Amino acid sequence: LRLLPHPGGAGELALERELAALTAPARAAFVLRGLEGLADGDVRRELAAAGVADPHAALTEADGVRAGHAL
Repeated sequence: LRLLPHPGGAGELALERELAALTAPARAAFVLRGLEGLADGDVRRELAAAGVADPHAALTEADGVRAGHAL
């Protein structure tokens, strides 16, 4: 019986730490690009529609997540 899912290793832990350090809009930008495959313009539109004050800043912050952490 497993009560917790099997961890994904050091890479997954590093990604979780980096994402936890981001603001909520930057995390959303990272996921919209990585999981949804949206282009930056589409990400900005989605973030603006969600009420994010500065979608460009959110994308810039999301760019700080290391490239090795692709979703």
